[in-house]
Amino acid sequence: MKVKSALILSAGFGTRMGKIGKSLPKPLWPFNGTTLLAEQIQFVRSLGIEDIYVNVHHQAEDVISYVERFFPSVHILHEKEILGSGGAIHNVAHKLSYCGSLLTINSDVLISMNHDEWKEFFLPLMGCSRLLALPVKEIGYNEFILNKSLLSKIEKSTKENYYTYAGVGIIDLEKIDETPGESSFFQTVADFKNKEVEVYRPKTLSYTDYGTLDLYLANIGKIKISSEIGFLKILKKNGKTKLEYLNYGSKTITQDEINPLPE
Repeated sequence: MKVKSALILSAGFGTRMGKIGKSLPKPLWPFNGTTLLAEQIQFVRSLGIEDIYVNVHHQAEDVISYVERFFPSVHILHEKEILGSGGAIHNVAHKLSYCGSLLTINSDVLISMNHDEWKEFFLPLMGCSRLLALPVKEIGYNEFILNKSLLSKIEKSTKENYYTYAGVGIIDLEKIDETPGESSFFQTVADFKNKEVEVYRPKTLSYTDYGTLDLYLANIGKIKISSEIGFLKILKKNGKTKLEYLNYGSKTITQDEINPLPE
């Protein structure tokens, strides 16, 4: 199946990124000399997809300015009122006249699989969507309950080994019902109660989550992290640890204390 379009979900409020997250949108946090959003755009392009959409809401002007400067061919969808993941997908679907297939991926999670598994993941769909499953070994996440390879239920898990949603999916836009405004992903897109939703369980998935301040700092593992638009520093003084983000163009944002600093 040829998937020609992708949506990188980037409209969150950044509330899990501490004080700095209120001013610096999560997609623009530094990563490997660039930003999380840039890394995700390049990843989507490596899959052969060039028609890319990015939805924005929190600190929208900053994300729009960045995308227009560095990725002018990427489409920006400014949500003046946040639409949720379901509504964001329907927003793209409307732009595409509910035709074709759409890859959806979060801006703050970086993944990889081997070539053969990507080929399997992109095979033609039986139902309305195919979701990438993440193996989990920790109680408390939402568990995918499967009937063979189809999603039949989602529930809080009490197990230590199960699958949850990795945040990556392929949606057949022709098989979902047009829904305007804000909506939930599992009610209006991957509507497993009324449509067939496939779940793909990979064997070689590498998954790194940068979605909270603790996870970001633990996975970055550096004292200073730079991008094209600014850098983040971890400062230690008098037994205290704080973060400082310097934007090359305008402002310094400081988070006074982090306790404890992730190992």
